[in-house]
Amino acid sequence: MLSRGFFFLVFLLAPFFAAAGSDQLVDRLYREVVGEKENDPARNKRLADILERQGLREEALVYYKRAAENAPESVSCNLALARSLKDSDQIDEAILVYEKILQIAPENQRYTDEIINFLENAGRIEEAEAFYWKLITVSSDMTARLGVASRLAEFAVRNQKTDQLGDEFHSHTSFLPPSERAILRSQIDLQLGRNADARQILKEELSAELARNETPSSMLLARLVHVARQERDFENAREYSRMLYRLYPTAENRYELDISEDQFRNSPEKKQEYYVSHPEVFLDSLPQLLLNPQTRSETVSSALSLLPTITPEQLTSSIEGVVILFTEVLFPHPENWEEAASLWHTLWNKIHTFPNSSPAQEKFLGILTGIPPQLGKRFVPELTERFIADPGAPLFWNGFWSSQGWESLLGTLLQSEADTQLILHSLENRNFAPSIQQRAALAIDFSRGEFAKAWETFQLSGILNVPHLETLSEDWTILREMEKDPLPAHQGVLTCLYRDRLSLVAGTADEKFVLVHYRKAAFASQNPVLLKEAAMPLLEKLEHYFKLAERTGGTGNITITDPETGKDSNLNIYEILNTLLDTALELKSLGFSDEIVVFYRRYGEGKEWWTDLEGQGVYYFSELKKIIEDTE
Repeated sequence: MLSRGFFFLVFLLAPFFAAAGSDQLVDRLYREVVGEKENDPARNKRLADILERQGLREEALVYYKRAAENAPESVSCNLALARSLKDSDQIDEAILVYEKILQIAPENQRYTDEIINFLENAGRIEEAEAFYWKLITVSSDMTARLGVASRLAEFAVRNQKTDQLGDEFHSHTSFLPPSERAILRSQIDLQLGRNADARQILKEELSAELARNETPSSMLLARLVHVARQERDFENAREYSRMLYRLYPTAENRYELDISEDQFRNSPEKKQEYYVSHPEVFLDSLPQLLLNPQTRSETVSSALSLLPTITPEQLTSSIEGVVILFTEVLFPHPENWEEAASLWHTLWNKIHTFPNSSPAQEKFLGILTGIPPQLGKRFVPELTERFIADPGAPLFWNGFWSSQGWESLLGTLLQSEADTQLILHSLENRNFAPSIQQRAALAIDFSRGEFAKAWETFQLSGILNVPHLETLSEDWTILREMEKDPLPAHQGVLTCLYRDRLSLVAGTADEKFVLVHYRKAAFASQNPVLLKEAAMPLLEKLEHYFKLAERTGGTGNITITDPETGKDSNLNIYEILNTLLDTALELKSLGFSDEIVVFYRRYGEGKEWWTDLEGQGVYYFSELKKIIEDTE
């Protein structure tokens, strides 16, 4: 049995054996190519390959030339010579050899792409383009020419030569029949995004052939089908497909006709035609069509033209899709506002005059809940009329909280003394409960800046003293307007009003908003006791996350157990640092930077986890340090 030492020795000496073997092979090839094998292209190329690998480029070139001379029709020999000439910076000579390869193997895209890329990279743009035209000339069939035309168009775009393509096309394709020229030119136009030009060229050629009583080629008709589909002109695509199948009744053309028929049946034009006759189907399908990304665009177009023609009865019986159209598609995008406002008013005029349409009216007005102030001002007349008719309607009070302010929803309504008096007069005449009347009066006074009058009404009424879940939306309306009063003492009262309602919104979507406004009012109150009370949960959270970060040691995850559910969950150090930073920033905005420093001294300074600045943590540490450094 051979020892390990023997194998190790063989391993060490292997390169020397290989080198010796290579030198022997070179010597043998040298002897052969200067002797009886000097005209053998394979041996000359093999010797050149070895010399090339050894860095002897000039010597290699000699044998590459000899190989190509002895095998003039060999693509591999000529390609090796062209590459060697290119690497030796003999560009003109390399181009001549590449041209020869083009004549030998015009259909091999890999070789032709190499030639053209070489020329393009060398800055020989005109010669590269000339190669494309030569390829079109020597290609054996139309399919190959179409591929060349596509690559030529891409080349023209890259080198800003698209404007000259038209004239050059005519001069280089005159040898082709008109039908093939039209197809080739349409391919270039399609590649350049000129779909209309491509379509016109093909249509003109089809008309010319029919005028000459010629049978249109199958490729011409297939191209017309293709372009029509790209233009989403499914009616003409169907007509061309029918003609193609009638003249060339193959299984493939039957399949294409079936596709065209199906596309036409499901085209926007046919759908529109069907929906005009069956508006109730359109309304029922509208939610699903709008929520599907593939049908949304054409559905919006159909809705804008169809909805104004639909009767009030049909509209009020199926309003859900219309609501989605406005809230999900039109109102969120400012570019749609002009068209959306016009459509909304058109539909509102239908709905609010139709008997027994109150539920639909409520939903339709609800569309305006939460829209931006600049858009809301377009609907002041309708909202004013609705509010005066029913000032206690939940729509307005609920809408206030989500629309970021009373004036966002009602626009300029409260800027008019006459409108204000109409609202209050309506409240009194319709015998609304005193609490609703008082809340409306308070909201109006605060929004108009009549703070003294508003606080007097507030103190006398006592309507906000005891919070109730069923009156929260009305309370938010007043509390948000109370924030406009700059007096610290009044902001202190407002702080307590927000605080007393926190338990009612716990775990709801409103909780975060209420907390933000509660802390904002506490800060504006300048009352240290109220402010400390508002900030206490944040301070406890900050300490908790400092402790969690310390437990991680600055790396990896930690497992924490929920004290209420007993369930375990993993927390990553970066999640902890992110929460820690967010909490610290919120406390800083409330003036509690000193407390942040205290926790840093206790849990961070000098600790391993605080000095770990690797990877993602760099950002969090640097931002936290800024807060501490600014405070110190």
